[in-house]
Amino acid sequence: KASFNGAEFSADLDFSHAKFHVEKVAFDNVSFSGDVVLQEAEFHCDAASFDDVSFSGNVKMEGARFLANCVSFDGAEFAGDVVIRDVDFEGTIISFEAAVFSGDAFFEGIKCLSEEGTFFNNAEFYGDALFRKAKFRGPTYFDDAEFHGKTSFEKCLFASEVAFDHAVFSGRTYFRAVDFREEARFVGCDFAYVAFENSKFHTMAVFDFACFREVMVLSGIDLSQAPASFIGTSFEGRIYLDEESWKQRSFRLHLEEVDLSKAAESYLSLRRGFSNMGKYRIAGELFYREMTCRKNMMTLRDVRRQGLRYLVDWIWMRAFDLLCGFGERPRRVIAWSVFVILAFTGIYYFLISGATVADRLLMAFLLSLGAFTLGGLLQIEVPITAAWLWILWPLESALGWAMLSLFMLTFTRKMSRD
Repeated sequence: KASFNGAEFSADLDFSHAKFHVEKVAFDNVSFSGDVVLQEAEFHCDAASFDDVSFSGNVKMEGARFLANCVSFDGAEFAGDVVIRDVDFEGTIISFEAAVFSGDAFFEGIKCLSEEGTFFNNAEFYGDALFRKAKFRGPTYFDDAEFHGKTSFEKCLFASEVAFDHAVFSGRTYFRAVDFREEARFVGCDFAYVAFENSKFHTMAVFDFACFREVMVLSGIDLSQAPASFIGTSFEGRIYLDEESWKQRSFRLHLEEVDLSKAAESYLSLRRGFSNMGKYRIAGELFYREMTCRKNMMTLRDVRRQGLRYLVDWIWMRAFDLLCGFGERPRRVIAWSVFVILAFTGIYYFLISGATVADRLLMAFLLSLGAFTLGGLLQIEVPITAAWLWILWPLESALGWAMLSLFMLTFTRKMSRD
């Protein structure tokens, strides 16, 4: 066992190429006043502990290898820059919980091969935090961490789940070309500026109750293929994304195939964000997807348990969608209007007598068109039983006024936003 617990080192220390073949290496509560160099050092031990260490100078660990079962920097304080570039952590547990990085922290190219977990919970990064091309084999946790400078996870690989729950990102944050093999959680995160570009979410991305304050860039990511949840998410700033795919009527979150309730809440949060930003066309499509989810959540199997009121809501939701797409599909109103006119034309055609086929068809069409558009005010003399007119004209007139009113509402709503 090599123990330096409580020691104070006032000068610079250089452990380059050092090899520690002991049961445990302990630097707990040690104070380093100068620079510490551990380049290409190797730790062959059960545990390497640097808990509550104070580094007043710079720390360099480039190329170091930690073959210890447990590597711990819990509560460590780094006053200067930290270079932990291309370091291999091959232990069971790797922990930087509650560590404080006052300067820049370079974790580029590190390999965390721990299967039990890598922990940065409650860590504080006051300078830049760069994790470019880092690889994490086991679960990785940045819960409640604080990033005050530039943060980059560009080209990182997370082979297991990763969690940034309630983390705070005050500076610019980049998740470019990141490979998330398992669930990625950003629940309750606070982002000032964040860019998710060309990243891959293979299972689930959870942004529930996160807050995007200034800018969110979401491009090169197909959320119709990977589940993403935005329940209660707040978009206070601008959103930049591949708008063409979001404007398409065929677009939908993959989450719909997993959980309709969560999908509806996610659409609601996204819709509010786009509405606040003035992108009403996308907001309208998201509203349609939200209402479609809520419609599909209502099934006939629940009618017996819920009662008559539930049945009325079930019928209303489907009728509203069928007629006008919840107010987002004015073309459906036009299609139904044409159908009603043609249907009544066919009825009038068979009721008219004493005329040629062409005259009967023309009179039936004009009669139907007049009833639908003018409420029967168009005066046309046709050989038809008056009793039928008293029944059919008011019915078609009522349908006509209803369809025209619905069309004006949906069309005006769409045009005022687009």
